[in-house]
Amino acid sequence: NPKGRPSLRTHPQSRPSLRTHPQSRPSLRPNPQDQPSLIPNPQSRPSLRPNTQSWPSLRPNPKGRPSLRPNTQDRPSLIPNPQSRPSLRPNTQSWPSLRPNPQGRPSLRPNPQDRPSLRPNPQSWPSLRPYPQGRPSLRPNPQGRLRTHPQSHLRPNTQDRPSLRPNPQGRLRPNPQRRPSLLPNPQSRPSLRTHPQSRPSLRTHPQSRPSLRPNPQGRPSLLPNPQSRPSLRTHPQGRPSL
Repeated sequence: NPKGRPSLRTHPQSRPSLRTHPQSRPSLRPNPQDQPSLIPNPQSRPSLRPNTQSWPSLRPNPKGRPSLRPNTQDRPSLIPNPQSRPSLRPNTQSWPSLRPNPQGRPSLRPNPQDRPSLRPNPQSWPSLRPYPQGRPSLRPNPQGRLRTHPQSHLRPNTQDRPSLRPNPQGRLRPNPQRRPSLLPNPQSRPSLRTHPQSRPSLRTHPQSRPSLRPNPQGRPSLLPNPQSRPSLRTHPQGRPSL
């Protein structure tokens, strides 16, 4: 359209676009003359990478900013250094440690010379184990109050009190001759299963009580029996007269 207004498509020289004229507007590529790029450029501004020339980095720098790594010359580190301050590890030269030290602080381990320990020590104070000359034991002792043998409580003692095991000579335990057991015992009491002769059951003795099967000798059964009473089904001659 030469008579009218120049278009943006046909005349790229009239208005510079972002695609045809990259020199008019700065692009995203590194351009050290126009604006500083995201790529580290030591001439334009200090980068995010450690640069010891521009500003103090995270690496050990004793002269500038104190580092996070242990530096014994600048400030005391977390690593034990006996010259600067006492460490957390046991050091018997600087302060009393947790190891046994009878001359200084009493240790937590048993030390019979300093104070009585928590382990049984018969020389210092009576322990909780069986002690014949000390306090009487809580377990039964038929000879007296004081225990004479330390291992006697581990053996069964049937003379003093009845044991939990069966002891026929002492206290009577449940006996199958006196008390009926839950298991079938034909000598003590006749069972309903093992002794059908003592008490007639419905299954083994049908003669004593009429069963549901046909029984011509006793009570008429519920099943059809043509010998005892004429039925309506089994009588072929018709209905019997009254």
